Amino acid sequence: MKLFEILVPDIPHFHKFWDEKVIAIVGGLTIAQKVKGKWLTETDRLVTVRIACNDEQMVEIAKMTCKLYSQQAVMYYVISNETFIVSVA
Repeated sequence: MKLFEILVPDIPHFHKFWDEKVIAIVGGLTIAQKVKGKWLTETDRLVTVRIACNDEQMVEIAKMTCKLYSQQAVMYYVISNETFIVSVA
């Protein structure tokens, strides 16, 4: 399992629905911080979100994000190739 980070548009009405979809796919997420992105045609406020999952799940999340937010593209990247989850029983 890898740890990914994805940049998601900061649109309040969509976040709850997006969070629920991601949790349904991988079981959880970590919302890191808000950032500002600037491109040739526009400036967006973005939220960085960290997700521990496999490559196929991350592609599914990226495609869902593009559709939900009507984006031409969504950027995500690997933070770590190894992710450990420890629980105390």
